[in-house]
Amino acid sequence: RAACRRALSGANNLSLGSPARAIREFEGDARMSIPMSAPSLQADEPCDPFMAGLTFHHAPVSGKDAADVHEYVKAMQRAGAVVTPQHDARVTHVVLSKTGPAGSEDEALYKAAGRAGSRVVSWFWIQECLKARELVSVDDSVLFRPLPSLEGLPEMRGLKICVTGYTGDRRAELITIIGLLGAEYMRSLDRRS
Repeated sequence: RAACRRALSGANNLSLGSPARAIREFEGDARMSIPMSAPSLQADEPCDPFMAGLTFHHAPVSGKDAADVHEYVKAMQRAGAVVTPQHDARVTHVVLSKTGPAGSEDEALYKAAGRAGSRVVSWFWIQECLKARELVSVDDSVLFRPLPSLEGLPEMRGLKICVTGYTGDRRAELITIIGLLGAEYMRSLDRRS
């Protein structure tokens, strides 16, 4: 158990848990698709197998996200999951950052997962499960399902949104949602903004 806690300790340092970091991430790049703080894996011992019996497949990832995905996959395997490069009948969950645009590889995988009965989840869901060390409900957050596009929703572009009355993790989650949906997060609203 101690090894599991050490191996997954990085999952507690979520980008969602740090409002300042979430704000910086979306001021810099509102198209973040994979949470930037993959779990730290320092121990080689297996964890409690809360993902045992689950088989995951994810779309190919390249660039700066590849290292984070690699760390998530290692943490998932330590938690008992099987991660396979092929989407086949064994796959229980497909991990996607987005489900489109039309005609894309992501859309094809999203549709294939639906036909096969695989649950489609986002990397944010993986992150939260690793943090909690248990499977959390996909319905607990809009972030736990992939978005149609990393470009945000056309209806949200040009909107400026301020978040008041929330602190901590919930505030950071709302800021992340605002950025992913394509709106602009404002620290404060005034007549000039």
